[in-house]
Amino acid sequence: MTAGTKVDADDPLAVLAYGREFRAAEPTGDAPAAIEGEALVAAPLQGTVVSIDVAEGDAVAPGRCVAVMESMKMEHEVHADIAGIVRRVHARAGDTVYAP
Repeated sequence: MTAGTKVDADDPLAVLAYGREFRAAEPTGDAPAAIEGEALVAAPLQGTVVSIDVAEGDAVAPGRCVAVMESMKMEHEVHADIAGIVRRVHARAGDTVYAP
């Protein structure tokens, strides 16, 4: 699909990015099922890290609690959005973290 072409809202391969419309290519049998990437689990709000519940190398599933924070005298669990392997942990218990 070229820029400026109208996207069919029912087309699962249609993409709108930065005001330009595209259509992704159909996957072929030779293409990998998934592309390896990275995902950041960011602090949802400013607070203090109470615990980090994963370590580098751990496998995580969507919804797994990866950390607990304290903010406004309440504890908040931070969960993974996607499955993957923990490559780096940038915080530790006692750190103050800020929401992006």
